Amino acid sequence: MLLLLLMGCGRGDQVAWQQLAQIDSLLNKELADSAWREVQRVDTAAMTDEVRAYYRLLRVQAMWKAYVPVASDSLLDFSLAFYKAHGPSNLLARTYYYMGAVQSEQGKTGEAVENLKQAELLAADVGDQLLRSKICNRLEDINFTAGDYPTALRYAKEAVACCRGLNNPKLLVEDYEVLAVAYHHVGKTDSALYYFEQCIPLIASVSKEEQAHVLANLGVYYKNLGSVQKAEELLRRSLGIEPHGFAYRSLASLYAERGDTKQAEQMYVKALEVARRSDTRISTLQAFRELKMQQGDYRRANDLASEIAQLKDSVDRLRRENNVERQQQQFDKRVEHEQLETGRRTAWLWSGVLLAVLAVGAGLSYQRKRHSESKLQALQRQMAENAQAIEKVKEEAARTQQLMDSMASDNRRSRGQLQYANERLTQLEQAQEDTLERMKKNYVQQLSHGCVLYEQFMAGGNTKNWYKRDYQDFETYYCIRDIPFSVVLQEGYSLLSPQQRFTLIMSHLGKSDEEIREMMGLTDAAWRTMQSRMKKKINTDGDF
Repeated sequence: MLLLLLMGCGRGDQVAWQQLAQIDSLLNKELADSAWREVQRVDTAAMTDEVRAYYRLLRVQAMWKAYVPVASDSLLDFSLAFYKAHGPSNLLARTYYYMGAVQSEQGKTGEAVENLKQAELLAADVGDQLLRSKICNRLEDINFTAGDYPTALRYAKEAVACCRGLNNPKLLVEDYEVLAVAYHHVGKTDSALYYFEQCIPLIASVSKEEQAHVLANLGVYYKNLGSVQKAEELLRRSLGIEPHGFAYRSLASLYAERGDTKQAEQMYVKALEVARRSDTRISTLQAFRELKMQQGDYRRANDLASEIAQLKDSVDRLRRENNVERQQQQFDKRVEHEQLETGRRTAWLWSGVLLAVLAVGAGLSYQRKRHSESKLQALQRQMAENAQAIEKVKEEAARTQQLMDSMASDNRRSRGQLQYANERLTQLEQAQEDTLERMKKNYVQQLSHGCVLYEQFMAGGNTKNWYKRDYQDFETYYCIRDIPFSVVLQEGYSLLSPQQRFTLIMSHLGKSDEEIREMMGLTDAAWRTMQSRMKKKINTDGDF
């Protein structure tokens, strides 16, 4: 009975291995839905640890590629622990990658970076170019989201370099698109356009959803280049396949530029409904706010400005908490330190071997001393020469260690200077943004106050209790209503006080001198004095 049971278990493992090998083959052929169906048919009742580790890895991989939600990264804990202990390295690298990919989708950016960097190191060791391309693509997306565009560009270049040697047009399209977007955000428009156009001949090899993404990105880019007709065509083709927030946003801006504000507003609302990335939502909200400002809907514009500020604060806080750049630097530094320690251990090992050899030689020479004095002297000379060689090796090792310590110190100092420069640049950019926001807020308040004063005045009010700021706010609002006359005020009467320019506005509105004097609550003498001073300032004797 025991023999039959063991034979049955062996056959069960063999059947499971065959099923898992077929699933892996389906995944390599990008047949994700078929692979997922096969995964659900696997019997998990009696599995060895090795089979279970492989099964759980393929299950998460199939879910990921078939767009089935992965509930938790803990689904890979067993596979990760097993492959850490027993290998092989290629499956360990794949486990690290999918662990990091799932964590990045769940918002665990710090853990995702650590696992993806481990996967990158192992994939390079085993020479898995396909996996390296996917890892670099994912790290590019994380750095892009963190606002570190130079690092994102570096990973995008590595992804394309890995993919070019593979016969995988689907992956090459994804990598070309990522590289184009990265070039765009570092200001290299020619390179961005080149890689966007490289996607077009290969676009039939990707799914409809991915085609929509590529077409939307290309449409946005042509819009930025001023090719409005081509941009609109590409954006509509993209939205006909699948909605994307940045496609709706760009289409809305095209409508706004044509003056079709109703259509533009509808597109902005749709963009906010489907946009998932924070940077897309922020740019959409900013463009929507500008449209509302142009329409004079200042209340809605203020609400949108508040929403933008809250979202920016949330993004900045998340970036500070994750600090992707620092975490990647720490990982690289740790790997460098481990490699240095390995080199040191190797050097000590060889030194030990050399010392052991010398000890054996010394023992043999002692044993042969009685047989030949001449041989003993020769061995002694040899030992002296070996000792000198050892000293030279030690001196060379010490010099090498000093050089490495000096290089490490210079590297730390350079990184510190670079980090300080980046932090200072961020502070200056934030200060500039804060100043601009304050200016916009003050201008909106000035317009709002001027509007209230204008409506009160036109309803029969007067300016007897007005202050200098009231006249200024009234003039600012009125100039928006009558732009041609505002140009006359600025060019011909800029030396006059706000109160004196107010009398000119009243005259322009058809008010007589007596009506103006009554509105302002001035005596005849005060009125004549004001008229005299105004003529002196503008150096003319004509009437106002």
